[in-house]
Amino acid sequence: VWWTGNPTNGPSIPHSWLSVSNTDATMVMTEIEGWEDDCGSGCNYNPNPSFWSSCFGFGDQNKDGPANSGNINFVNDPPCSWNQYEINTGDYFARLQINWDYVIPLDPGVVSGNQTVCPGGDPSLFTSDANAYPFHSSFSYQWQEDPGCTGNFSDIIGADQPTYDPPVGLLQSTCYRRVLISACGTFFTNTITVNVGSGSTNPTSTNASQSPICSGASCDLAVIGGSLGLGANYYWYENGCGSGPIIDSGSVITVNPTTTTTYYVRIESACFTGPCVSVVVDVLQPSVAPSNIIAQSTTICPGQPTNLSVQGGSLGSNANWNWYSASCGGLNIGTGPIVSVSPNVTTTYYVRAEGSCDTTVCQNITINVGISSTPADSIELSVNNICPGDSCLLIQSGGVLGNGDTWVWYTGACGAVPVGVGDSLIVNPNSNTTYYVRAIGICGASACADTTIFVQSGSIAPTGIEANNNNFCVGDSSTLQIENGFLSNGASWIWYNNSCGGDSVGIGTSITVYPNNSSNYYVRAEGGICGNTECQSVFINVFDAQAFIVPFDTLCGLTQPILLTGGMPTGGIYSGNGVSNNHFYPASAGYGSHMISYSFISDNGCTAADSTLFTIVPSSINATAEVNIEECSQGGVNILINATGSLTGDYTMTWSNDEIANPLTNVPAGFYSVTIGDGSGCTYYIDSIEVDRTVLCVDIPNTFSPNNDLYNDTWNVNLEPYGGASYVQIFSKWGQIVFSLNEINEFSWDGKFKNKPLPAGTYYYIMELNDIEYGKQTGPITIIR
Repeated sequence: VWWTGNPTNGPSIPHSWLSVSNTDATMVMTEIEGWEDDCGSGCNYNPNPSFWSSCFGFGDQNKDGPANSGNINFVNDPPCSWNQYEINTGDYFARLQINWDYVIPLDPGVVSGNQTVCPGGDPSLFTSDANAYPFHSSFSYQWQEDPGCTGNFSDIIGADQPTYDPPVGLLQSTCYRRVLISACGTFFTNTITVNVGSGSTNPTSTNASQSPICSGASCDLAVIGGSLGLGANYYWYENGCGSGPIIDSGSVITVNPTTTTTYYVRIESACFTGPCVSVVVDVLQPSVAPSNIIAQSTTICPGQPTNLSVQGGSLGSNANWNWYSASCGGLNIGTGPIVSVSPNVTTTYYVRAEGSCDTTVCQNITINVGISSTPADSIELSVNNICPGDSCLLIQSGGVLGNGDTWVWYTGACGAVPVGVGDSLIVNPNSNTTYYVRAIGICGASACADTTIFVQSGSIAPTGIEANNNNFCVGDSSTLQIENGFLSNGASWIWYNNSCGGDSVGIGTSITVYPNNSSNYYVRAEGGICGNTECQSVFINVFDAQAFIVPFDTLCGLTQPILLTGGMPTGGIYSGNGVSNNHFYPASAGYGSHMISYSFISDNGCTAADSTLFTIVPSSINATAEVNIEECSQGGVNILINATGSLTGDYTMTWSNDEIANPLTNVPAGFYSVTIGDGSGCTYYIDSIEVDRTVLCVDIPNTFSPNNDLYNDTWNVNLEPYGGASYVQIFSKWGQIVFSLNEINEFSWDGKFKNKPLPAGTYYYIMELNDIEYGKQTGPITIIR
């Protein structure tokens, strides 16, 4: 349709426009060529581009050439329908209709949300896994539902979004789908199914295919009765209903318990959990093999009984210990944890556990049956007619030992006093002695063989030496006494030191010794028929202690008490004139030479000592002490020493409170002492200077430098420890008050008067402290600029 002026007058002009497919074009560009008709009647249109009018002879002419009449973005309008547009060049107007469509098929997308809910439950949100594509703004979504999933879907009012959240309260299973509505057609997504669970019927019981069973064997458990609703199943537990993890599911399961176990089963679903029914599967326990066999004796005489006992292991269900001889499982000789056997020959015995489910491996033990010994025919001697204490070898002859038997030797009688074991025995008799030997074993004792050794009448060595004192200090003594022993005619006891023999240190049954060091003492009998006996010895342990004191320097003049040092080893005690508690008091000792001793007790209790002289000569220094009571600014209570006689012209002060000043100022009440010295090393000592009054002074700074260098620019005073002050005043040297405060705990003064800096110099303060023990404090304060 085209027109000029009034669009209603324009005629419809049919035209076959270009049809295009499979193109990416989204816009149509237009232009209009206008032609004016003055015929006064309708014109016939000729599409020939070079011939525009059918009205000839009326002066018609082509008024306008081709002109741009605008662009049409047709994809902004719905596809699959005719969309009308108006275009113009200003003078001429026209209408166009465009129908367009997508080249690819429309895809309605994919939705998800299949689920099962309980009756009356709340389904979860359906999600859009893929939206429709391609999608135009003219398209719309519509969700539909089909209660009962019969295939009859209907629209859900208001459900026109890509996703959908079904309402609470579903009572039957329902299907859902999403519809894509467009001029190109109606398209449907996949179907979502929401199943509504149905009820279950609880089982009445459960049973086991076999019980009891051996450990680890299989057993089927089955549900009896009951039925499953939608989405429900049977779930199995052990040792508690719903306790611990689920072990299996289904109406029948297979288990392999190793111990007696109770199994539980119940119906479970999203909508239903029923009560449990249970069944017990009894498990027969296996046996544990024994670890050993214990016998009363593993070697016995023929026919002698002995008990065999199982050690370790354990019996399983319906099991017992079974005993065998010859082999494991051979000849059964009994049952139980203990059996009694009486073999006539060496025999090996076996035991194992045998029960319903298993038979363990055997443990074994061998019982040895002994053979009796043959007694000795005689005893052979290496020598006879010996001196007391000499050696003689005894050897049994002709005897043969049975299994495990031993030759045992005696004196006094056969079986009386045992003196040794073995085929032979070395003896050292001091008198005529008869020896006996026999075989001893598990099967008893044989008859004895005997012989007598004859001993001559010689001396017998002592059995020991008794010391009445040992482990003592140098200078002490010990008496040594022979124990036992015998002297023959013409023999004597001879004593030696450090070795048996050599130079004798004494004769007789006892001697007294005074050793200076530790050593061995020996004694033996010498002379007589058989000559010298063996020596007997004793070790005497002697402790030694040492002490040393370093000589003292000569002291010129009296001084304060001196802590004595120089004694070695340390830890000893000093004594002598003027000594007390390891201190030397020159004032008590006086002038002259004084013997100072040092004694030390060692760890073993021995005492050592050393001595040296401590000499004091008179000093040329003389001094007196003067106690003065001044104001705090003048030192409070002070002690002034007036000294004379220095050889070098100067003096040093060492006070009992470790101060070195003179005078000693701000002194509390008490007793003081001072040592006055000079460069020559001489001293003078004043003791027991009494101060009977205390003037308490406050430690207050006495200078500051207000020069704005950020260091010590103000006079800072803290009076809080003294309860503050009722007033503080500072005076110039002319008596003018330049600073004043009342009722103050702490303050800072910048050295100004009437906000102007005061000149450098010394000023004076008075402050009345609230603590009455300190009272009024005065003193100088110096300004440095």
